[in-house]
Parts: sequence; structure tokens; C-alpha cells
Amino acid sequence: MKPVAKASNRQSGMVLPIVLMMVLLLTLVSVTAMKNVLFEERMAGSIKRFADTMQAADYMLSVCERTVASGLQPDGSAIAATKYLPQGPILAGTPTFTAGLHWWNDPAAWNVGNGATVFASNAQADVPHFEMNCLAELLDIAPDPTTHTVGDVPAFRVTAFARRAGGGNEVLVQSTMRY
Repeated sequence: MKPVAKASNRQSGMVLPIVLMMVLLLTLVSVTAMKNVLFEERMAGSIKRFADTMQAADYMLSVCERTVASGLQPDGSAIAATKYLPQGPILAGTPTFTAGLHWWNDPAAWNVGNGATVFASNAQADVPHFEMNCLAELLDIAPDPTTHTVGDVPAFRVTAFARRAGGGNEVLVQSTMRY
């Protein structure tokens, strides 16, 4: 009778390194997936903040258009003719403003109380967490190019500004209106 060969109980030890490599690979995939999710969340938050700021600017624009069309300040007092800014570039020698820029393009014109103001509005209370303002320029639009007169119908460029309080997105929106 032949002797039966004994089974070898020796293991080569390859299972542990393979399992460790698979765990490492799964960890790398998980970390990459989490980074992508966080990046997408930041992008979505940024888009939402911009959309909110755009809505605040649109709201302020509609409030200012109603103010200009009614001829009344939000407190019910009449808007003085001097409250409307002249059309076109700022003239040299205008204190505190940058000559050559349009009113809506000069950051100094947006500071409330500096003489170029803008219509203070109760809209600020309606949309908390935003700084909002608007300018109204009386336009020199001539229906008849030979006379350069506006006639009985005044035209305005209304520009509204909104910024999230504490910094962030800034949005300017404009409309031209006649009434």
C-alpha cells in the first residue's frame, strides 16, 4: 500500500495584501466622490446666492420704477426735480464723483447721502440681508431729432443695485421708461 500524501497546511499569505489594496482603492474612490459632492454643493450655493441677489435687484428696480412713475417718495412727499440726475457722463468739477463716468457706473454715486442719492426706499425692510438702492436719470431722448426736445413725455433710466449684506454678489439692473 502506498502512503497517502499529506496535505500541506502552508499558506502563501497573499490574501492580506490583496484585501488591504482593495480597502485602499475603495477609500480613494470614496474620498474623490466626497470632494465632488462638496464642490457641487458650493457651486449650487453660489448660484442660489446670485439668484437671490438678482431677485433683490429686480425687486428694487420695480419699486424705483413705481416711485419715478408716481412722482412720490415712499414717504408720500413729492420728488424734487433736482432728485433726478442728468443724463450722460458726470461733468468735471462735480465734487466727490468721477468725471467722465456715467452716474450708475460711479461707485461714489451709490453712497446714500452724498448728494446724488438715489431714492431711499422702504424696500430695504422688505428684503432683509441685502443692501439695495437705485438711481433715476432724466434722459434727453428726442422724439424729433431736429428739435432735440422730449416734449411732454419725460424719459428716465432707472438703475437698481443690490448686494448681499456683508459682501458677496453685486447686481446692477437697468430699465428705460417713459410715462
